[in-house]
Amino acid sequence: MGRRFWIAGSLFAILTLSAASTGMARLKGDTWEMRETPILSQRVGFATSTVDGKIFVIGGTLWDQRALRGKVLRTVEEYDPATNRWKFRADMRIGRSNLAASAVNGKIYAIGGSVQMLWTRKHVEEFNPATDTWEKKADMLEPRSTGSAHVVDGKMYVFGGARDGSAEAYDPVADSWEKKASVPKRRWGYSTSVVDGKIYAIGGMKLNPEKYFGTVEVYDPATDTWEKRADMPTARCCLS
Repeated sequence: MGRRFWIAGSLFAILTLSAASTGMARLKGDTWEMRETPILSQRVGFATSTVDGKIFVIGGTLWDQRALRGKVLRTVEEYDPATNRWKFRADMRIGRSNLAASAVNGKIYAIGGSVQMLWTRKHVEEFNPATDTWEKKADMLEPRSTGSAHVVDGKMYVFGGARDGSAEAYDPVADSWEKKASVPKRRWGYSTSVVDGKIYAIGGMKLNPEKYFGTVEVYDPATDTWEKRADMPTARCCLS
């Protein structure tokens, strides 16, 4: 989920810099190798998710550094590690950048994000890889950009990217959202990950004045509560 992929015993990283490329680390060999098949659409601010061993790259912005402006994309691509090939899939209904994505029951949800680098959205769409189609789903309760999404016990939990620091959960069966306990320490740019059914919020920062945090907090979906854990030795934000 998020931007990390464990597939066939390898770790894949999709990078978009001056030239889009795909790297792979083999876990046993502890080495990196460059895949020579680049992503088809160079972009930044995209989301990723995996279904059936395929990696899906969703949305983002085609950025023009010289003009200091970008075009928000609806584009979706699928990467097959077995064949080292990319192909286009059906576009999202609405282009978005800095969105979150996660998969539940073989379907991918594109969540929130920003449009034209300015407007944050509540918008949620569901992608079915089997039929190559998108479907509009219930909006989030709050607009979010640069948030994160994780699945625990069939429900999707979304954190960050909202002004009030709130969190919410999505039930794909009922197509409904429910407000959840907010992250205790208000900050942005933190990372989230799941261990044993609990979600960890790690690091982050605040502005005015600028300050970085080593904060670690853990969320228990079963009780809708947060618990403070030991800080990281090094404060940081925008990590993974």
